[in-house]
Amino acid sequence: MISPKIPLQEAERLKDLNRLEILDTLPEEDFDELVELASRICETPISTITLIDSDRQWFKAQVGLEVSQTERSVSFCGHAILQTDLLVVPDATKDERFSDNPLVSGTPNIRFYAGAQIRTDAGHKVGTLCVIDTRPRELTWHQASALRILSRQASRLLELRYLKIHGYKVEEDPVFTPEQLVSLIREQGAYHNRMMLQYLQPIKTGRFTKKELTASSQQAHALLNEHKRFHDLLGIFQFAKQAAAAAPSHELDLNEFLVNLSRRLSGDTAKGASRFQLQIPEHFTLRNYNPVFEELIGQLMDLLTCLQPLTVVEGYQREKWVELKFHTALYLDNLAEVLNGQAQTQPAGAGCLYGLYLMRLIIVHYKGQLEIVRHPVKGTDLLLNIPVA
Repeated sequence: MISPKIPLQEAERLKDLNRLEILDTLPEEDFDELVELASRICETPISTITLIDSDRQWFKAQVGLEVSQTERSVSFCGHAILQTDLLVVPDATKDERFSDNPLVSGTPNIRFYAGAQIRTDAGHKVGTLCVIDTRPRELTWHQASALRILSRQASRLLELRYLKIHGYKVEEDPVFTPEQLVSLIREQGAYHNRMMLQYLQPIKTGRFTKKELTASSQQAHALLNEHKRFHDLLGIFQFAKQAAAAAPSHELDLNEFLVNLSRRLSGDTAKGASRFQLQIPEHFTLRNYNPVFEELIGQLMDLLTCLQPLTVVEGYQREKWVELKFHTALYLDNLAEVLNGQAQTQPAGAGCLYGLYLMRLIIVHYKGQLEIVRHPVKGTDLLLNIPVA
């Protein structure tokens, strides 16, 4: 067995951990739901939110374990906080760091482990959200992505809890039940797995031309980007705390903001945007709004790049709203059903459409609106209404 090394800046890390005032506290529903969700998504009998103290690992939340802590010297999570990304151990009996570890040779008989770091706002890795199984196995692609997202949410919950304890007013996240988020991630993950197999079929059969191989490679690459967009959108929860702390009288020049954003999304900061045609009045200013909508506008435009190369963006000033209209020439047949969570079939571009569904839930939470207007000949309009004071 190889015990985990002590991280650099260990004193600062422990100081930040103690600042959170979380060690040895009672169970809390928000954290309990995260480990339940991790266990269900990754299909493991055990999941924990583990915090690494000076000489122990302590479990803030757990599924499938009966103890509240173990020694740091035998911890898998002690190794995980030394990584830059997930620590995945497919079979602990074949890993020299863990093969004779008492947590492997005895209860809980760990064989498989995967842990994603929990970080403070200062960047210190204070623990992990991990999943454990008693049989050797691997994580799927979308399970690994989901575990990263849940660990970021655990990080945010720790900081929010600290702010609440000390009397700061904080804005809550959109509420998703474990069932809703499990279903959304699994549906989107299943779609991507199925499409990836389809795109790679020519390689599997060995019967393909150079042109077909190039096309399959491009389609697979686009699918990977689509998958990343969806999971980046889930990461908007991390942005919510920063937005809540911003001044409500914040002002934004929408014309300048959209020009810079469209150039960045088009991959061209010098010549102008080729993917977006902007029709925004000069000096079009957004005042007294929730700054989270800056992030939401960016995420929405990013999602639209995977549906249509050219999107027309128009802006209108209403009495209590600022309306942005995004027009695409595509006639999105069942986008309305996707936005309402009622789609029974997988539409074209479903990965991006699931992202739009998730975005609509977030926008509505922040008192905005995202509506769809379909034109049989002209295409589809998405109307984003941003509330202003």
